[in-house]
Amino acid sequence: LGVKKHIIATNVKDITALKASQDDITEIRILVDNSPLGTAVEIYDKRVSFITIQTNQIGIILEDESIASTHRILFDALWNMLPPL
Repeated sequence: LGVKKHIIATNVKDITALKASQDDITEIRILVDNSPLGTAVEIYDKRVSFITIQTNQIGIILEDESIASTHRILFDALWNMLPPL
């Protein structure tokens, strides 16, 4: 489909492997704070999904244009502060 994907990763142990996983449609940036995030967040269309990545996996999808827009703005602001790999 060629949809671009931006990933902000934390608590990265192997930057070389992470760099190798980038391709034409996937770009990764690292939040240097080594605090592990316990939730994966995906923003797409007018949806935001939250999925816990710890032991008891729980997921929720919110479908609301305002919520998606707010999270997109926050993600983009953080993305623009982080250097490319």
